[in-house]
Amino acid sequence: MKETVAMIPTFDGCRGGLYYQRRKPLPALPMTRHDINIPEEFRCTTANEEFLLADDGDNEKILLVSTHDNLVH
Repeated sequence: MKETVAMIPTFDGCRGGLYYQRRKPLPALPMTRHDINIPEEFRCTTANEEFLLADDGDNEKILLVSTHDNLVH
């Protein structure tokens, strides 16, 4: 029994691989405002509400992020 438990990897031993697998489907983090490009699948909430209201400009990009309900409040 102790030998079997000793063979189970610890979280610290697997952390890098687990975090890598979790990050793979996500886009890379932008380094500048110009690099920000939000794909269609990330422009809605889980309730399917559009929350990217404006994505304007190239070098001096402005993003307006909200839902309709938040604007009403």
